[in-house]
Amino acid sequence: MLSKLHCAAALIFLAPVVCSAKDEIPNYITHGPILGRLSSDGVGVWGRTARAGSFSVQYGTSPKQLNSTSNPVKTSLGRDNTGWVHLQGLKPDTKYYYELILADGVGRTARGGSFRTLPSSKTLK
Repeated sequence: MLSKLHCAAALIFLAPVVCSAKDEIPNYITHGPILGRLSSDGVGVWGRTARAGSFSVQYGTSPKQLNSTSNPVKTSLGRDNTGWVHLQGLKPDTKYYYELILADGVGRTARGGSFRTLPSSKTLK
């Protein structure tokens, strides 16, 4: 009987701690990035967050200088916490490096990589 009382007391006192702990865990990328929509001047970058939030993509032509940033895209439970960022205005046949950035104050995610845009159709005659 005493152990049942201890268990009940532990549940009562620990439940608020467990419930509030989830709010303290920062949002993070659970899936992705996945690239698509590749063209000579753009690419789409897909990602999924652990909960509703937003992310953007930092990118550049050097892995040490990701000096361009996309507009943030919101993720929501209604879209399974997923979002697409479409990077446009890129140079043809150029290697780019990128990383997903969480806008919820977490910052860099180490979720990124590189891609090469397609050559311009004008040069493929």
